[in-house]
Amino acid sequence: MATIHNALDLEEYPFSDKEGDYVAFVGRMSADKGVGLAIEAARAAGRRLVMAAKCSDDKEREYCEAEVMPRLAEDIEWIEDADADRAKQILRDAYCTVLPIRWEEPFGMVMIESMACGTPVVALRGGSVPEVVDEGVTGFIRDDPAELPDAIALAGELDRRACRDRVARLFDVPMMVSRYEKVYLDRIRSAEVGVDR
Repeated sequence: MATIHNALDLEEYPFSDKEGDYVAFVGRMSADKGVGLAIEAARAAGRRLVMAAKCSDDKEREYCEAEVMPRLAEDIEWIEDADADRAKQILRDAYCTVLPIRWEEPFGMVMIESMACGTPVVALRGGSVPEVVDEGVTGFIRDDPAELPDAIALAGELDRRACRDRVARLFDVPMMVSRYEKVYLDRIRSAEVGVDR
């Protein structure tokens, strides 16, 4: 009947028009989330990486030991137990957020959380990424991990206000609610006239 995206309460996300000096990664310690690729991309772009990455179950720990720990160095800061406020601060103060996903991401809340803070997103194409990130406006979408460092370098040219404006326009809670209401009203009207859509 409809595609209705997830949403967030925009007022809960602090905005900054000043870019930081590091690349952010927020997510699970998982091959699907591309943590190892995030490290490689930030390093190749000459940027420090700050990760707020959960690592609590067995699969996450195994991946971390095999793929992440050998890559850690002084240019990588890993905050394992970041709460929601700390994650928001990391996103707000970043130069950009990198999401080198390796699966068909159903939505990816981190993308809209980052943009709500004014921080552009650099991501690999997959799942909902092209629906969420406005290419060349709120971030860059690439098909090959080797293209991520150049995209990171370009992220500083993007307007941080445009990132927040996109979230306000498309992913704030009132927009999600109005979309649900429209679907329900359309369905009710169809039932009243005996039309099944």
